[in-house]
Amino acid sequence: MSGLLDSLAGAVAAARRLGASDVEVSHAARTLGMARFANSTITQSGVVDERLTRVRVAVGEQIGAATTSGLDAGALEDAAAQALEAARMSPASHGFAGFARPDGATTAPPAFAPATAALGAGERADVLGGLFRRAARDHLLLAGSYQTGPRTRAVVTAAGVARSHTTTEAQLSVIALDGDVSGYAVGFAPDASRLDPAGLAEEACTTAVRARGPIEIDPGAYDVVLAPAAVAELVEWLAIGSFSARAVLDGTSFLAGPPGAPLCDERVSLVDDSSYHHADVASVPFDAEGTARRRVLLVDQGRAGTPVSDLAAAARLGGPSTGHAPPLGPELSDGPMPSDLILLPGADAPADLIKRVERGLYVTRFHYVNGLLDTRRAVMTGMTRDGLFQIHDGAIGKAVTNLRFTESILDALGRLGGLGTNLKAIPANWTMTPTLCPTILLRDFHFTGRSR
Repeated sequence: MSGLLDSLAGAVAAARRLGASDVEVSHAARTLGMARFANSTITQSGVVDERLTRVRVAVGEQIGAATTSGLDAGALEDAAAQALEAARMSPASHGFAGFARPDGATTAPPAFAPATAALGAGERADVLGGLFRRAARDHLLLAGSYQTGPRTRAVVTAAGVARSHTTTEAQLSVIALDGDVSGYAVGFAPDASRLDPAGLAEEACTTAVRARGPIEIDPGAYDVVLAPAAVAELVEWLAIGSFSARAVLDGTSFLAGPPGAPLCDERVSLVDDSSYHHADVASVPFDAEGTARRRVLLVDQGRAGTPVSDLAAAARLGGPSTGHAPPLGPELSDGPMPSDLILLPGADAPADLIKRVERGLYVTRFHYVNGLLDTRRAVMTGMTRDGLFQIHDGAIGKAVTNLRFTESILDALGRLGGLGTNLKAIPANWTMTPTLCPTILLRDFHFTGRSR
């Protein structure tokens, strides 16, 4: 990795020669081997190389940035020159205290599996062929994706930060289909050997078979047991709406009130923690600014915690950055973003949560969620998908046609009926790394309509 850091250091030196008073060079790369499939047939197979380097410079309090896909000295120097030109035309960023400086933090060795980095198209196809044969036994068709490969992050700053990290990742999502009914399973791991594709296919197919012949029920308030994929969808939307320091400063976050204010049941703790030990998570221990990620208690035993921050937001808050600058790539956010979300597990076996429900519903997952209706109260709406089932007298029963929910998730978490001991890594839709979630039981969860 020294060659990469040397290249980024060369860009820092070039920017300084051109007149920058401070410089940050951040690099992100991924080699994604992927196979997409539908109707139990591979529809797309290939390798996508994604590489992006951003050069940010300061001229006093004026800041500019430019990006390049090249890593040669000429491309990096051109990016430095473009960033200088942008900085000189930009208004002053009052309060700018410089790019990241060394913080003395040490990082654990990366979760890197050589066999996962080298996994080829033929090996992915062999895995999927076995899944298709399993689905055929139940007259089902499979859709989804299987992707594997390495991911690299590196940052060098003029003040002396020089960090790099390469991990591997494997992700498999499976939807088993029979006309209008479906089942779903998903897995993520830094090592493809931990994915258990056969187990995921079995889960998706079993759910789809059980989902045949759904009945309609009236919308209303039901006790619900949410599988980890359903929980992760809600947690991600909580993160988007409220866990950034920018949202707190703007007053749109439910963390914008008094620190320690009660929010929900005291058994609920949500953290952002890149050092959390879990075999199925590969975290990057620093952000795109080169700041080490800190453990942040977002919701602490049901009470308001603190948000995540980057250098700019931290300066406004009067504290250090927590290491949560947004990642390079498509600009999903212009401010800090959570990265390693964990809903800490509880003391209940998932099966026991189901046994506690006299009349309710089991939700495999949600989709088409809008979590921005009222972020101060975490009001969301969305639909169930890929397996919704009645629970009667503590046992899962008939399949139910999909429903739409509209609910304050904070209020719902205040009616927590139990928190599972299980903790599953669910690939993220919006944040950088998987969300770790258990199964949970919520009382009187509000469904407001039917979904087709």
